[in-house]
Amino acid sequence: MSNKDNVEVISRGRFLHAGRILLCRNIKHGHVFLPGGHVEFGESAREALEREVMEELGVVVRATSFVGVVEARFDQPDRHGIPQRHHEINFVFDLQPADTDDDPTGWVSRESKIEFFWTDLSDLFGPQPNLPLLPAAMVPLVTRPAPSREWVSDFK
Repeated sequence: MSNKDNVEVISRGRFLHAGRILLCRNIKHGHVFLPGGHVEFGESAREALEREVMEELGVVVRATSFVGVVEARFDQPDRHGIPQRHHEINFVFDLQPADTDDDPTGWVSRESKIEFFWTDLSDLFGPQPNLPLLPAAMVPLVTRPAPSREWVSDFK
């Protein structure tokens, strides 16, 4: 089965702090997305998110409230710049540090291909947002108060 035929199951985290949201960026391509990653066989979406954040940031977090599901299809260039069709089902949870004394504003990526940064939620809005979040269908879900518990899809 080729990559274009796969449906990716991903668990993502909405981490809000002092009116800002934590985002992740692929350094080479500039894609911006919520922290998280692929759900592995036999693991729950919550476990996957907590594992991915530990791998990428080296901090223990708890996936708390279920925010919703985002189903999306979009094109994203591969390493050669050739657009590849993606089909994702993203489970989104709120994130909290396990250690309530931990200052999340100082978290730094442990992986050289990605970086984490904080931004105002307003940077995600508008016809031409400052930070186009992938998938775009994620924006209405992550900007609503928790818990929203919705299914958002860009499928027509």
